[in-house]
Amino acid sequence: MFDDQMRNRFIGSLLGLAVGDATGAPFEGLTASHIYQTGPARKLLENPREYFFVKDESSPTLRYTDDTQMMIGITETLIECHEIQSDYLLQRFLFHYDPNRGYGKGIRRLFTKLRREISLDEAIRSIFPDGSFGNGAAMRVAPVGLFFAFDLDRVEAEAEVSAKVTHIHPLGVEGAKLLALAVALAATTPTGTLRRDDFLRQLQQRTQTEEFQWQLETLRNINRDVPISFGNGAEAHRSVVSAVQLFVDYPDSFFSVLQHSIGLGGDTDTIAAMACSLSGAYLGKDAIPPHLLDFLENDQPFGREGIEFLAIRLFQEAKLSLF
Repeated sequence: MFDDQMRNRFIGSLLGLAVGDATGAPFEGLTASHIYQTGPARKLLENPREYFFVKDESSPTLRYTDDTQMMIGITETLIECHEIQSDYLLQRFLFHYDPNRGYGKGIRRLFTKLRREISLDEAIRSIFPDGSFGNGAAMRVAPVGLFFAFDLDRVEAEAEVSAKVTHIHPLGVEGAKLLALAVALAATTPTGTLRRDDFLRQLQQRTQTEEFQWQLETLRNINRDVPISFGNGAEAHRSVVSAVQLFVDYPDSFFSVLQHSIGLGGDTDTIAAMACSLSGAYLGKDAIPPHLLDFLENDQPFGREGIEFLAIRLFQEAKLSLF
């Protein structure tokens, strides 16, 4: 169950998320047509030294955003607690908070209020009266899917707890649950055996909201040759299924998943982070293009090597939690 192959998938998922996030970040907010005219995306990914924003020519670096930063907090919480404990998770989010990582306006305001020691519920509702339905809870949730991969009920429950630290709108919560379930299914499906309809059907059976039900049903009835997208915005119901779609359309190629994630335009860093966390969970670390992985930042404790170390610890603690 928790063997060397699964260990490789844990690493692949977390590093895949970081690589997707970092490579998608320079193109966030651009339209698909603009990216195509600049690149297209395949050319951009094949020549990162020429096209990506780097520190300098001697040491090119791809830097990740809040997507990866918050994923690190969830990973640390699972390693320490073997479950999502909201207070501990919030402490990790605040500890790692760096506004230079591209946090959204709402989260920046939330964390500022929390540092003034007001209650979490009061802070959330003062900023999002009806709760946020953004994809921020989904972008960071991959460690939950990995840790509880063999218990889908637990995946759902823990993903919901992790989401509600910042997102209480049903669509924001559902997006996190859906992505975590997809990571769990990807991580436990033998490589080369993924059956698209079965994968999507299992996700659809566990969704509650009309928006996600319709999208998954539609996705089951089309193939990748049909030019349809479920959106590229920051709203959970405009991007989570898009990320799932990219994975099931190109299950055997991390590069293709990443290429098409960036090619969508819009919220490129988060879509790529979600889609590549799925691809990494299915294909493992070795599927990540080395030339992109080598460019991932590694000059601080939670750089490339630090994330791999966290993934290994997460795997070890998940294995221990079974006994």
